[in-house]
Amino acid sequence: MTVNYICHFTVIRTKLVEEVGRFKIGFEGSQDYDLFLRVIEKTNNIEHIQKILYHWRMIPSSTASNINVKDNAHTNGVKALQNHLIRQNIEGNVANSLNRTNYRIEYVIKENSLVSIIIPFKDKVDYLKRCINSITKYTKETKYEILLVSNNSKEKETFEYLDSLKKHQHIKIIKYDYPFNFAAINNFAAKKSSGNYLLFLNNDTEVITENWLHYLLMNAQRKEIGCVGAKLLYPDGTIQHAGVVLGLTGMAGHVFARLPENQWTNFGLDSWSRNYLAVTAACLMISKDKFNQVRGFDENFTICGNDIDLCLRVYRQGYRNLYIPNVRLYHFESISRGKEIPVGDFQESWKSYKHYLEIGDPFYNPNLTLENTSCSLNKYSKLNFEVNVKQIQNVLLEMGCKIERK
Repeated sequence: MTVNYICHFTVIRTKLVEEVGRFKIGFEGSQDYDLFLRVIEKTNNIEHIQKILYHWRMIPSSTASNINVKDNAHTNGVKALQNHLIRQNIEGNVANSLNRTNYRIEYVIKENSLVSIIIPFKDKVDYLKRCINSITKYTKETKYEILLVSNNSKEKETFEYLDSLKKHQHIKIIKYDYPFNFAAINNFAAKKSSGNYLLFLNNDTEVITENWLHYLLMNAQRKEIGCVGAKLLYPDGTIQHAGVVLGLTGMAGHVFARLPENQWTNFGLDSWSRNYLAVTAACLMISKDKFNQVRGFDENFTICGNDIDLCLRVYRQGYRNLYIPNVRLYHFESISRGKEIPVGDFQESWKSYKHYLEIGDPFYNPNLTLENTSCSLNKYSKLNFEVNVKQIQNVLLEMGCKIERK
């Protein structure tokens, strides 16, 4: 729905091609995309062969070298995707994305929704001010409330700022003065929220996208979508989060991390909307009904891993977790709490992630490395997953975790 990533070298049953009407005149340059969209309306039986079976010739007159040499590839791609929406009775319009032949769907928001933005914090009032000011500045079309959850704040400047916010009817200030537990704090706030959608947001973020909440909501409202995550950037403009891959750099990692935006890799672009097993709760939207369906965050996690665990439980319920690149925020990452992670969180993560650590993340290609986030080619292919699992087990055992070891 964002890019034709299937493209050449595709095998489709002849009967199915005949049923959907073969290639069609009027979609030149994107006739394969149009065919694929009609095929997926008839079947979900689609498999990817995880081997490199051919190479694509690149000559000056081909789109492999320059997508702009055939402009009808883009315009006919828009037409193919819009026709797909019409055939599927999906209310939305196809919009241009950052690159040619890349697209974005702007879905019609069907209900009068209220989004509850939940922001836990402990002092660090300058970061909190920047976060709230950016929300106010860039939220135009969507109804929202902000729940500020103070966790053992003590500084005078913090309480002075909170007092100044009491005049804003859409801002609620609540206290959770117990030992820090990210999952428990957010579950506590979710129960006090009035919205039918929840947005979990770190206090050390800054929104930089106009109508950001609108874009998150239009995707979170889709019945097939569970968690929706955004693109997060480090202050220097490189990528901090564009989706989570299980097994990457150990237990789990942010793919594309520290790369510039829109830089081509073996895994394609960060500027494509993508399905992942998980997205970070530094900025994560989900409907309250779906959040309650999986009973919220698991409070056995104290600091780290609870968001991935939430996404995995949502995924197991049959929903798809989605990353959208057109919502962008700066993330100053762990400003309030630092980077120390309790051993118990590693142990809980192992229990939650184990299945995908052993079989591999279904949304990541096994021909790509797990050693870093650059999406470079992997030397060991399938063995990489087995080596990675053994290394993780050894580290956990050295840390004192209790795990079942094959």
